[in-house]
This record gives sequence, structure tokens and C-alpha cells, in this order.
Amino acid sequence: MTDADDAPAPSATRVAQERALVGTALVDPGTADWLVTHVSLESFLDPLAFRVFLALAWSVHAKRTATDLELIVEDLGSTNDLDKLGGRQAVKALVADRPELRQALAAVRAEMARRGTDPA
Repeated sequence: MTDADDAPAPSATRVAQERALVGTALVDPGTADWLVTHVSLESFLDPLAFRVFLALAWSVHAKRTATDLELIVEDLGSTNDLDKLGGRQAVKALVADRPELRQALAAVRAEMARRGTDPA
């Protein structure tokens, strides 16, 4: 058994926060570079948020011109992770309008502006 297997499952609040954070990069692609630079992969306990963040990081480092929901779904499908993570609907839920997503988006944009890295 690995350390990850021994770790307690993240709380529902933690899962919602992690999913909202990766959702920001899908709603506002201008935040993807910043997130990949300032948030570590090890920050994610939720398997879906972890895998989507990994796909975002790959996309940013590969200098893709766009990182959107369909590219993430395609990436997860190509590695056979999509079904394991809840399918297309689970990924689409990352960009559903909900308070956690709005809060995360506002927080990321505010932090980018504070650091002078706001792409707008």
C-alpha cells in the first residue's frame, strides 16, 4: 500500500474547492499559465482535480494555443482515465456555474492582479 492509499479521503468541501480551482482554467484560459506556475500538483487530493490539473500543466508546457473542456476530455479519454474519473459529465461539471467556481475565479484573478500577472 502506498502513502496515497493510506491517506484519508478529502472532505467534500476540499473536493469542491479543488475542482473549482481547476475549473477556473477551463472557464478563463488566461488563468491556466498562472495556476500551473503557482499551484503544485501535490496540492490536489481529489483524483479528478489532480488529473485535470496534470492535463492543464501538460497543455501549458506544450504551449497549446488553447486549453478548453473538449481538449481536457480528449486527453483524459486518450489515457483511458475519463471513465475512471466519472466520465464526460464529471469533467463538464468543473465549469458549471456554482459559488465555489465564482469564488475561485475571483480569487485567482485577484491574486494575478496583485502579483502583476493579470493577462487582461
